[in-house]
Amino acid sequence: MQLSSILATVGVLAMTGSAAVIQRQNSYVGDLRTFDGDDCFTGNQGVNTFLQSDLDVCTPYTTFNSITAHVVDGYTLYAYTDASCSGAGQAIPSSPIGGTDQPCGKAEGAPFVAYKVVKNA
Repeated sequence: MQLSSILATVGVLAMTGSAAVIQRQNSYVGDLRTFDGDDCFTGNQGVNTFLQSDLDVCTPYTTFNSITAHVVDGYTLYAYTDASCSGAGQAIPSSPIGGTDQPCGKAEGAPFVAYKVVKNA
């Protein structure tokens, strides 16, 4: 009886001890929501999340005319009118993670077709 209690305790400690050292290697950086319309309301296309591994990666996307974003402090989301993210891109205003304010980034001229997240200098 005592042996089974000891083994059960050791098993629980082994499981919880190994769980404590698991670290997240690909941290959350933010998310975005795109729209067909230019008002950040009409034609909601859904949400996309970006992680540390997505930094400085040009991500071609469905054509969109407006965008809202939540981005962790220290990072900026840029939207592009070409699928290779050439040129400067348009910095998209962001609300803090968990914030309720949703600034609307609107395409100026041609619609957006790609985005990229960068770490601020």
